[in-house]
Amino acid sequence: MRTGFLAAPMLAFTTFAQTPGPDKSITFEVASIKPVPLPRFDVPLGGIFLRGPSGGPGSKDPGRISYPAMTLKNILMTAYDVKNYQISGPSWLDSEWFNITATMPPDTTKEQLQIMLQNLLIDRFKMSVRREKSELPMYSLVVTKPGKLKESTANSAPEHPDNPSPLPPPPPKMGPDGLLVLPAALTSRPGISMLMTLGRGVRLTATAQTMQDFSTRLSNLLDRPVIDNTGLTAKYDFALTFAPDPNDGTWR
Repeated sequence: MRTGFLAAPMLAFTTFAQTPGPDKSITFEVASIKPVPLPRFDVPLGGIFLRGPSGGPGSKDPGRISYPAMTLKNILMTAYDVKNYQISGPSWLDSEWFNITATMPPDTTKEQLQIMLQNLLIDRFKMSVRREKSELPMYSLVVTKPGKLKESTANSAPEHPDNPSPLPPPPPKMGPDGLLVLPAALTSRPGISMLMTLGRGVRLTATAQTMQDFSTRLSNLLDRPVIDNTGLTAKYDFALTFAPDPNDGTWR
């Protein structure tokens, strides 16, 4: 990837006096925020598989959200529809973990959910926000060797149309490269999954994903935006392995 600079909107968060914010009448019916010491580690063989958020608009449970073991920065990214690199604030945004569950009307829209999350953060954490622009370093995703990617043939239809509660997939296994491998039941469906092997690195597996999908995920992992300049428009299957830089812990 090439490097460059991009002028991007930024959100700066504080925990002092609140500034005018979202419509205060749009709130969750009930909401619970509980601190947790660490993310839940529930994958054997030295791996970490973090359970992602569930529920909400467009899901099978539109009247409830569950955000297990997430940092406040993760919640801010959802609430304000921004990337990791667009948030500036105290260090505990990355170091404090919380379980958040909440209920709302089943017909709640994505935009309304974002306002509910904003109001929740303001109410429980006394947060305020200001918007500003800043010049940031960026990566440009480009093609260097044409023809290396294979277009996906994955079926986007549900795997269990007559069984809404299939058995859970088997646990990951150790691959020949020393990194954990997710079962085919998880990687055969469209999406991007990541599995960390402690002390070794991360395997990212993409199924039926565009380069824009990929660059968006990379932007969330890296400390700067990643712009898709590949010109590729199809959906692809691919795997990527990487590890944090031993000098500063950032992803390379």
